[in-house]
Amino acid sequence: MSQLRMIRQTIYALNREYGRAIVIVRHTVTERDFTEGCLEIETDKTKIRRAIVLPSAGQRDFDYDLSFIAANKNFTYGALFEKSARPIIIESKYLPKDYVIDHESHVEFDSKRWEIKKIETILEGRAIGLMVQEVQSEAPTP
Repeated sequence: MSQLRMIRQTIYALNREYGRAIVIVRHTVTERDFTEGCLEIETDKTKIRRAIVLPSAGQRDFDYDLSFIAANKNFTYGALFEKSARPIIIESKYLPKDYVIDHESHVEFDSKRWEIKKIETILEGRAIGLMVQEVQSEAPTP
């Protein structure tokens, strides 16, 4: 019991230090028109008034060119790039009742779009942990 209380106190302290408003955006296809080639997409935005957005765990990564991987040839091309992933903790009391976060959703804050890479349940469903990664070349949806 004391361990559960310690976790609650830690989440409370993190919420006071790193708490901010975020928006979870979910796109669902409502109608498909195969003759015209059109999709009608409905956008559902849910504002979370207080989520714990922890600092970025920036790391440098290296990727090989596909020809190096596929053909096992000598090194041809590669690139170094910065990965910016951030953990987010959302307490269930800030979510609408029976709201489910899935990998089709994305998160927006600081005028940036963040894709959800990992979803975990914390404290027997009292909180949800997300690992999000910034989408560099895409603007948030209006």
